[in-house]
Amino acid sequence: MIDSIKKGSHIYVGTDDSNHAGTNKKGEIIVATFSIYHEDSIVKSQTNRREASKAYEWVRSPGRDYLFTILADERSRRCGYNLVLVAPLLVKEFLKRHQVDSPLAINLYFDGPLRGYQRRFVREDFPEHAIHVDGFDKKDFSIQSGKKTPRILSPNMVSMADTLAHDLYVASRSLEQCLTDSHMTSLVQEEMTARDFRLRNGRPQ
Repeated sequence: MIDSIKKGSHIYVGTDDSNHAGTNKKGEIIVATFSIYHEDSIVKSQTNRREASKAYEWVRSPGRDYLFTILADERSRRCGYNLVLVAPLLVKEFLKRHQVDSPLAINLYFDGPLRGYQRRFVREDFPEHAIHVDGFDKKDFSIQSGKKTPRILSPNMVSMADTLAHDLYVASRSLEQCLTDSHMTSLVQEEMTARDFRLRNGRPQ
């Protein structure tokens, strides 16, 4: 839990999604994890095993937190870049909840590689802050014993976001229970449509 944010603080954010847009009643889960600790942003090899209990323990510890939202509309069903569209909105909600009204340094990390126009799109959401944006590809490989084996190189907080997104998607909690969770963030469809238009227009032809 993050109680307060001081002026000029550094905030680290990891984001991921459940990759299930529109495939069931619950929809796709987008998660953002937050931390005030630089150590959580260090890129290192991550395990491919998800442990939900450890992830929840991590986000509930002092100096850390998380928010999530659910996408179940028809547009999201056909969209392959929901994380880029939505993650900045979760960061904005986090800043709003903490009544941040002064510039911060924000490091925002995504699961998956980002193109240049996507990075610009994200940075444009935070003109008043010093923001660094990066993405990490899970499909990286290393050579072990002469064989190519997948490896995950990313900040720990991205791995935590992945675990939470997966758990929120497969957990026994109903859609109604998710919607009333204090970490749930509701989105305005009109804003999502406008953001989608802005992102697509910024894409190289």
